[in-house]
Amino acid sequence: MRPGTTVTPASRRKPPFRLGTTSYIYPAEILPNVRSLQGTIEDIEIVLFESYEVSNYPSRQEIEELTAIGQETGLSYTVHLPLDILLGDPDPHIRQRSVDTCLRAIDATAGLRPHGYIVHFQGLPTDDHRHWLNGNWLTRLDHSLGQLLEHLDTPRLLCAETLSYPFHLVEELIAERDLAICLDVGHIILYDQPLELYLHRYLSRTRVIHLHGNAGGRDHLDLGRLPAAKLDLLFTSLATLPKVDDLVVTLEIFSERDLEISRAVVEKYLP
Repeated sequence: MRPGTTVTPASRRKPPFRLGTTSYIYPAEILPNVRSLQGTIEDIEIVLFESYEVSNYPSRQEIEELTAIGQETGLSYTVHLPLDILLGDPDPHIRQRSVDTCLRAIDATAGLRPHGYIVHFQGLPTDDHRHWLNGNWLTRLDHSLGQLLEHLDTPRLLCAETLSYPFHLVEELIAERDLAICLDVGHIILYDQPLELYLHRYLSRTRVIHLHGNAGGRDHLDLGRLPAAKLDLLFTSLATLPKVDDLVVTLEIFSERDLEISRAVVEKYLP
């Protein structure tokens, strides 16, 4: 299916959350993807990147059209801040560059009035997680967060995503700064973390859930790759929430086929 066409929703039943997906389902830029997805999904995660030579930040004119689409269709947006940021790095120049990158992304998308900004709390560009046990990392991270929060209307717009390290290492900082959480269920399963514990401990502060499958070391695949028991646990937990009006569940996948399969899986759990 080519960008610009309209997909008929698989079902008109409304789930107890806003169901979303990414801005790169089709092999095209952000705006053509949103045009194609409008009317079939309730939230779109705007996935941003920035390098020294290029970025995919929408222009002011594109933001105006994205905003108009949202107003006409009820579509909301979440924004995934660039991945290669190191807000807790020991080098103050790298930290400041990371903060500045985030602020440029926030400024570029502010007109969308996003549901949330997804951020990674990474400290060093390494798989050696021992640095997360160093209190200095948390101090540096906290300083960077202070700079970001000065530019947001409420700290709950900033959603810290669960990654490969044990999330309890940052939960106190999140509570002190009153941030929200992006509970990445795909990551939790991939890294063999205790999903039941994470849901019990963090769901009440969660603003966005990322949902995707994994297989053979590959991530962000269709939901058919996830164990049924994990999906049962997730959707049972969602059904117990007293209020889920402001919760977005993002199918964080990147192809039309994976989206179709994943939507069909979600449909099985709808009332």
